[in-house]
Amino acid sequence: MAGVTAWFTLFDSRPSTTGLDINSDKYQAVFLSGGQVYFGRLTELNEQYLKLSEVFYIKSGDETATGADTEQSGTAAGMQLIKLGDEVHGPEDAMVINRDQILFFENLKPDGKISQLIQQHRQSSK
Repeated sequence: MAGVTAWFTLFDSRPSTTGLDINSDKYQAVFLSGGQVYFGRLTELNEQYLKLSEVFYIKSGDETATGADTEQSGTAAGMQLIKLGDEVHGPEDAMVINRDQILFFENLKPDGKISQLIQQHRQSSK
């Protein structure tokens, strides 16, 4: 029985909750398996789910931004940083993400362009 337990422990494919290096003082970029990238504050809920709050995403300049609270800025040529919340389905400003859908995440530098744009949006919406 101990051998079976050891085998499952060694070959369990679920990501471990230990070893995540989420810096709560910074914003994160979260890259999902479907190709989407979201920005915000990432926290662990449990072994299966993480929560992203203060959510933003980048929209191509070819698409039309909607909503009064969209933050449009030149993050790159033809790109806009959009605040989650004004979409047709009316989401709240948080996402619960299945850990299996996350390819990787990065802690963002406070002086990076995305972090600066998020801070600008926060200050302008006060």
